[in-house]
Amino acid sequence: MPSVQIDISIQPVGVGDDGEMAIPKDITIGGWYQYGSSPGSPVGSTVITAHVDAFDQGLGPFAYLKEMPADAEVIVTTADGVDHRYVVASVQNVEKKQLPLDQVFDRAGAPRLVLITCGGQFDQNVLNYSDNVIAIANPA
Repeated sequence: MPSVQIDISIQPVGVGDDGEMAIPKDITIGGWYQYGSSPGSPVGSTVITAHVDAFDQGLGPFAYLKEMPADAEVIVTTADGVDHRYVVASVQNVEKKQLPLDQVFDRAGAPRLVLITCGGQFDQNVLNYSDNVIAIANPA
C-alpha cells in the first residue's frame, strides 16, 4: 500500500479455536483467509488481516490502515509473482459487535479486497480494541 507505506508478507490462515479468523502473531505478517476468495478471483471478498500492534512488538504496519485515502492503490502480489491491483473505495471504523460478517466474508458477490485490523478505544480490562478498521478496495 504505497500511499501509507505498508508492505507486509501474507500467509494463509483459517479459523482459530475461538471460531474467529486466525491472525499471525507476528505483527509484520498479514493473514489471508484461505477459505474465502483469492486475490484476483472474479467473485467474492479476499480478506486480509493483521494486528494493529502488540505489547511486545510495538506498532504494526496495519496501524496505518486507518490513514488510507480514498482512491489509494493496493497491490497484492501472489506467490506466482502476479500483481493484483485494487483501489480503495472506503475506510471505516466498525464496532466489533456490528461487524457485517456476511459482507466481509462474502464468497459470491462482486470481487473486492477487504483489509481488517483493530481500532477504536483500547480496553485495558479485556486487552482488546472496541472496533475494527476495515478498508474495502475494488479491482483496478
